Order: sequence, then C-alpha cells, then structure tokens
Amino acid sequence: MTRLSVGQNIKLFRENLGIKQKDLAEQLDVSVNYLSLLEHDKREPSMAFLKKVSKAMKVPITFFFIEAIRDDVKVNPDLRRAVSKLRDLALEMEKLKKANGKEKE
Repeated sequence: MTRLSVGQNIKLFRENLGIKQKDLAEQLDVSVNYLSLLEHDKREPSMAFLKKVSKAMKVPITFFFIEAIRDDVKVNPDLRRAVSKLRDLALEMEKLKKANGKEKE
C-alpha cells in the first residue's frame, strides 16, 4: 500500500471533490504557490490551517491523516471503507494521469 502524506491527501481529496487549487487557495486566503508547496510536501501545515482546509472542503480533518490510522485502531468501519475507496480511486486516477503524461495541478 502506498503511504500518503497529509499534503498528498489534501491534493487527492481536493481533486476528487472537483475543487481547483486556485479556488481553494482563495478560500483559504493563501497563495496558490503556498498550497502547492503543502500538497508537494515542501511545507508542513499547522493544525489551525488544516482545520480551515477541512472546513473549506467540508470533510473531517481526520481524512488528511487517514494513512496514519492503523488497522487495529477503532474507526467507524463505514468511514474506513469509504475513505479507503476514495483514496484508492484517487491513486488510480494519479496512475492513469502519469501513464498518459497528464500531470495536472
């Protein structure tokens, strides 16, 4: 299983929700460059910033840490399955984009 960082999860959920990087950056009152740096693990977001991101994207903040949840930690099984499916679909989309040479922000 590929392990994703918080920044990579932000990007995957943003893309799967159909939110453009520019639009999310404007909503968060940050530059597109800063958001890109977060999504590419060049910067570490604060918890306060992650709260703003989760509110803007209307997803629980825990979604950004989903890879950190071990199988032995009790999490709502439906939530675990839904997030896992979304994550798997997002990873598959990334593979297809790379295979087609279409890396997008």
